[in-house]
Amino acid sequence: LVSVVLVTIGFNWQTSPSYTELETIMMDWVAKAIGLDEGFLSNGDGGGIIQGSASEAICVAIIAARQRMVDSLSQGLSEDEVHALSSKFIAYGSTQTHSSTKKGCTIANVRFRALEVDPVTFSLRGETVAAAIKEDIAAGLIPFYVTATIGTTSSGATDDIPGIALAAAPHGVWVNIDAAWAGAACVCPEYQSVLEGTDKVDSFSFNMHKWLLTNFDCSPMWVRNRKHLTNALSITPVYLRNAASSSGFVNDYRDWQLPLGRRFRALKVWFVIRTYGLEGLRAHVRKHINQCQRMKTHLESRPDRYKIVTGPNWSLLTFQVLPPLSSTISANDLTNRVYEKINQDGEIFLTHTLLNDTDVIRFVPGSRLTEDVHIDNAFAVFERITDSVLSL
Repeated sequence: LVSVVLVTIGFNWQTSPSYTELETIMMDWVAKAIGLDEGFLSNGDGGGIIQGSASEAICVAIIAARQRMVDSLSQGLSEDEVHALSSKFIAYGSTQTHSSTKKGCTIANVRFRALEVDPVTFSLRGETVAAAIKEDIAAGLIPFYVTATIGTTSSGATDDIPGIALAAAPHGVWVNIDAAWAGAACVCPEYQSVLEGTDKVDSFSFNMHKWLLTNFDCSPMWVRNRKHLTNALSITPVYLRNAASSSGFVNDYRDWQLPLGRRFRALKVWFVIRTYGLEGLRAHVRKHINQCQRMKTHLESRPDRYKIVTGPNWSLLTFQVLPPLSSTISANDLTNRVYEKINQDGEIFLTHTLLNDTDVIRFVPGSRLTEDVHIDNAFAVFERITDSVLSL
């Protein structure tokens, strides 16, 4: 509420130094809290900014990556030749990558290619990226960007970040880590192993408003070299020029993002960290992970009726509802009917997805108010609704 009622628009350091300085400090705090390497901190070439959403962060990364590649290849070329060069750019994600990467490529007017994932783990492998880069270069295209994910939306899978970074490096391909949901789990030291390889990537982002008790909108993003953001996004008309910005000693976060104006988002981060502390945030994350394990135990108690397809990955698992042996309905149809009737019933709400042509229900607790009794009740709802569907 405090960050909302403050009316300063904070687009550069001069409009409100406290906006900028607190955000720089908070981004260093959060980077250290989740275990990012020092290359992302503000005391070197890197640094962090709070974007409005992970989708914005991905779009910004794509634009910065495109500009970096243009700068590396355009020396001595005319403007028309540079535009022709850009038409050959191609970015990568996977079939499990969030749709915001494809949308960002549409905004940036570059090609996007969704690569196949491992059929068991649903993660994007480094050798798959390497093969795609080799193939596209042979076809006359210019690979420039790849999204690697920690905690995919459908199943919570984590891509092969070390392998992807290794495949990208020889070709100057920007590697961006989208950890929108699962990145929050890295406040717990026992989950920081998923960051292996991120010391070789160009940018990293996650949503504090997804799983770290912070109101929307709050998506920290870090870059290893902030000049790539400002090279791509800095435009300074006369009415925005000032001595502080011209000195080069301050950050103007308008040059790190798509909009000009911005709110005092850093104040939300400060309040959350000072209110809960790292131990409070860790307890929040661990509670949901334990609750997902509790649901796993419930589902496994009925192997005749439920099949866990993926997970638990942190606090997310997916499962199918199995038909009785005497039934003619398929598992996909039954799962969809149960899912739809659960949401129509309205006691709990779920989402579903498709994995290897298998319809599954996603289960993930996320509210601060969720207790074990709610997990037990959710399983009781599964049982009641499934009985109802099978009786029809």
